Amino acid sequence: MREIQKSSRYNNYIKAIKLIKLKRKVSTSFLQRNIKIGFGEACSIMNDLERRGFIRIAETKCEVDASLFDVDEAFLAHTRNYPQFKLPRGYNSNKDFLIDSVRRNLQKFYPNTEAEISERINDEIDFLSKTGFDNIFLIVWDLLETMRKDGLSARCFRGSASGSIIAYILGITEFDPIKYGLVFDKFSAAQNLNIPTFHISEEPYLVEDYLYKKYLNVFHNGGGIIAIGNYPLPDFQAKDFRTQAEESGAMIIGASANEFEDIARELSEMIDATKEPSDSDVFKFFENPDKNFFGIPYFQYKSAKEYAKKLKPNSLLELAAIIAYNRPGCCDLLDELIANKINPDGVRKIHPIISEITKETYGVLVFQEQWIGAAHKLTACDCLTLGKWRNALKKKECDSALNEEILGAIIDNLRLEREAAEEILKYLEKSITTAFSKSHALGCAKIAFEIAKLRVALLSA
Repeated sequence: MREIQKSSRYNNYIKAIKLIKLKRKVSTSFLQRNIKIGFGEACSIMNDLERRGFIRIAETKCEVDASLFDVDEAFLAHTRNYPQFKLPRGYNSNKDFLIDSVRRNLQKFYPNTEAEISERINDEIDFLSKTGFDNIFLIVWDLLETMRKDGLSARCFRGSASGSIIAYILGITEFDPIKYGLVFDKFSAAQNLNIPTFHISEEPYLVEDYLYKKYLNVFHNGGGIIAIGNYPLPDFQAKDFRTQAEESGAMIIGASANEFEDIARELSEMIDATKEPSDSDVFKFFENPDKNFFGIPYFQYKSAKEYAKKLKPNSLLELAAIIAYNRPGCCDLLDELIANKINPDGVRKIHPIISEITKETYGVLVFQEQWIGAAHKLTACDCLTLGKWRNALKKKECDSALNEEILGAIIDNLRLEREAAEEILKYLEKSITTAFSKSHALGCAKIAFEIAKLRVALLSA
């Protein structure tokens, strides 16, 4: 596999940001002189940084935003190559359009907008603008709106961006992040930025065709992943596609024909819409492993059916927990969750903060979002530090110095003795290896539930 070559413009962009970080000033002549580039390229770099909000060009001087120092320059060099969302007339920036779109749709989703919601909206919009992720969100929004107008059933349940409140208000995703405790900062720790992704349930060729017509620079692989970027991508196998695409600075939009939704459509044509079963009837269906689970994703396996029988799920979250833990190395934790539901008095108690966060999953830390919430409250560390620690733990590359820093933060924040703090530290170290994406699991559970509902309706007809 040949290595992707970075352009000189990519390298110059990195040099420019490093220089601005160091000197805390910028101008076209400053960049020309210190990086040895032409006036046009210097202007291009400055315009990009201004668009993202890192600098503000006034009549007499250029101000540099301090947040520039927290963002990885290589990552910014990647994302500046994203295709630009085609703004409607009357808008000067993606940020303006996002703000206006959120304002128009806000009452529909949050009639009583609390301070927590307003703050989260503002934080997400600022972050999307500065990272260049706003293009991903708006292109996906544009794609879904167009496909839905054409009568297609394009939906987006899954992907790392499904915990975003902006995605929810725009109608991209279907889960309320406030109600379900989904977080946005899974990919927003500045030094550990991960490109947010959306997975669209629709035929890949339809998604690719639309994107190609409107944005031109589209690359597609047979596995249903679409990457958009300005760097040429080599020929590689499907399993390496995402890694290579991200390293090249490509924008990734997932798309796949969903055989389960095809099944759902076929079933829906066979039932009487007036005899729709209740949610409780559907959950009772999952309790009986003798039922025919063929065509119900994630629950067609014997192990999943047996766990559903034992857990007796009564919510999407409990279905999501089964999906999350029905995998090698996690089944013991699923057994613990089931036991805790049956006998709440047997729940292991480590610290009240952990108990409160894991209450929804009966004292077991199932989801990454729970881990992030617990880590924030237990350590009071910033996103940068926790993001660095979390990534190091997942890669099994955490050094003693970083562990000691986190341990000290727990001791200082909770006013604990070292021994008690070490127990919390070990708990977080172990649980991150098994924690599963809550937003992704909920999306999978939603699909399974909808198909099961149709199955129940068909069986009772």
